[in-house]
Amino acid sequence: MNESLFDSSQIPEKPPTPERTGTVRIEKPERTQIEVRIESLDERIPWDHPVRTVWEFVERLDFEDVHGDFKSFAGGPGRSVKDRRILFAIWLYGYSEGIGSARRLDALCRRDDAYRWLAGDVAPHNRGLPQPES
Repeated sequence: MNESLFDSSQIPEKPPTPERTGTVRIEKPERTQIEVRIESLDERIPWDHPVRTVWEFVERLDFEDVHGDFKSFAGGPGRSVKDRRILFAIWLYGYSEGIGSARRLDALCRRDDAYRWLAGDVAPHNRGLPQPES
């Protein structure tokens, strides 16, 4: 029994594939497009991100003795200083990610959203991130 379900003379032949001409469509990166985003730095960090846990921990610590050494007061001469909690939190979070270089942390505070959030978008220069003594 070599009967087929359909008569092969009734099956239309596949039409020939048209020859493709023109240029190939390729999606290329567009890096010069101007974007306007209205969002806060806080919105860019998910609520369950580890950097938030580090900050919550550091906020509970007493830094009163450390802040007593400051000589710059409101209404007087001198430049304001960074809150020591920020510096400590940057080091703590950095160590948790295997980073122990002040220069690397300084760079991350300028370009990585988690570190920018931790620093409050006030990037401390690497001299402002003194290497903790071991």
